[in-house]
Amino acid sequence: MFCEFRAEAQANLIPEAILTGRPYPVKAMIIVGANPVLTFPNAQKTERALRELDFLVVMDLFITETAELADLVLPAVTFLERTELCDYGRFGAVPRLALLGKVIPERGEC
Repeated sequence: MFCEFRAEAQANLIPEAILTGRPYPVKAMIIVGANPVLTFPNAQKTERALRELDFLVVMDLFITETAELADLVLPAVTFLERTELCDYGRFGAVPRLALLGKVIPERGEC
């Protein structure tokens, strides 16, 4: 049996790590374009954990349930307001990449 090690973790275990301090203390987080209070299992535990942080930054398009808990909320741009290189994986042996160009200028202070 082939087993491959990857430097990955299960994100929805973060609240447990915050609340217990294991495997190490988590004191601050930056959350970009996500709403773990809504999407992680056990919303009450997730909210309690995020409130325990010393500092929470959220960058998003909207004021979500998670953003409402943040010490600092940063405005994000939409995909229409930025140029980015997207990696769509492979199709057979051919990598699929796309350069998506900005369509409109940034709005506000994003």
